[in-house]
This record gives sequence, C-alpha cells and structure tokens, in this order.
Amino acid sequence: MVITRDKSFYKTLISLEIPISLQNLITFAVGFVDNIMIGSLGGDAISGVYMGNQPQTVLQMFVGGMVGASLVLATQYRGKRDTQSIRKVVSVGIKGSVIVGVIMSVAAIAFPEQIIRVFTPENEGVVMEGAAYLRIVGVSYLFFCISQVFIAAMRSVEVARIGLYVSILALGLNAGLNYVLIFGKLGFPAMGVRGAAVATLISRIVEAAVIIFYVFKVDKRLQLKLKDLLQTDRILLKDFV
Repeated sequence: MVITRDKSFYKTLISLEIPISLQNLITFAVGFVDNIMIGSLGGDAISGVYMGNQPQTVLQMFVGGMVGASLVLATQYRGKRDTQSIRKVVSVGIKGSVIVGVIMSVAAIAFPEQIIRVFTPENEGVVMEGAAYLRIVGVSYLFFCISQVFIAAMRSVEVARIGLYVSILALGLNAGLNYVLIFGKLGFPAMGVRGAAVATLISRIVEAAVIIFYVFKVDKRLQLKLKDLLQTDRILLKDFV
C-alpha cells in the first residue's frame, strides 16, 4: 500500500468526502423523519410508515449500484478531461434509473397492500396504514432516481456540495410539510400517514427540480444538454451493466 504525502490530495479528498457523506445521511433521514413525526398517531401508523419505507430502502440499493457504476466510469474520463464521454455515462445512468424508478413507482401505486404484506402479513391495521402511505410515496421513487443520478453526475466533475444542499432542502421541506399535513396546521386538514407521504412526495419533486435546473442551467463543468440524454453509447452501456 502506498501512502501519499501530497497535502493537496487529502484536501481534495476531504472536500469531496464530507459533502457526499452528509448528503447520503440526509437522504436516509427523509424517510426517518416521517417515522418520527407520525409517532403520536399510534402503533399502527408508526409501523405502517416504517413498512411503507422498506421499498425505498430496496430502491436506494438499486440506485446506489447505478450511481456507483456511473462514478467509476465517469471518473476515468474525468482524469482525461473527456466531458463528452462523461455525458454519455450520465445518459446511460439516467435511462437505467428511470426504468427502475418507473417499475418501482408503478408497483407501489398498483399493489401497495401486497407489497406491505411481504414485510408484515398478519397485522391488518399496519397493512392498511402502510398501503395508504406507500400508494402516495411510491410516486416519489421516479423523482428520487432522477435526482440521485444527476447528483452523481455533479460529483463526477468534482461538484459535490450541490447534492448536499438539495438534500438539506428536501429534508427541511419534508419536515415542515409533515408538521402541516400530518397534524392539520395552517388551515390544512389532518391527513395522518397520507400527509407524511404527500410531504415526502413534494420534497422529492422539489429536490429533483432543483438539481435538474442546476445541471442544465447553472453548471459550467459538465455542460449537459437534453440531446445528450437521448443518445446511448453501446460500448459504455456494456461497461455500465
């Protein structure tokens, strides 16, 4: 093992690692906030939301694999300053993530009770609460997949902080909307677990919208265009898979 003494290497490593680590933590915390804030509604609601968040955990594993593959390939081209190939990698990653997101969203919307019964087949109250939550929050899966790939695209060109910022925005928005929609504040009706699901859905939509705007309108490093996402490099696709 070779240990470098180049201080600039460690400075760059820390500047990238800290935002990435915090962003991953906050991503998991969005669902965790739902579990905490729903606590006063009783055991069935708590367990239902917890079970309703299990498909999100599965989704994050799939997306994590795609993001990891994207970063491995993109980093190779980053060293060569080949941004055109990085854009091709992002195109492959976004297509794969959209496919997974659509499949997971459709399954959650169409078969919420069946999915919840995989995790808790006995308690009918938990199944009903979990299904009500999952049917709504499942719509957010597609937006989550899109945002994570674009965040990874920014990481590949050493722009790691934007992922942290949009995740903090999503977490704060989710917590605020949870308070309003779960308990019926500011004139809104108390929606219980459905309110938690709607809050998560809105926060994921906003998260995706912000990162998409940044990638296409603000970023100057990758300079990704819509036409780049419509192209597929067969060789890169094989490497990605």
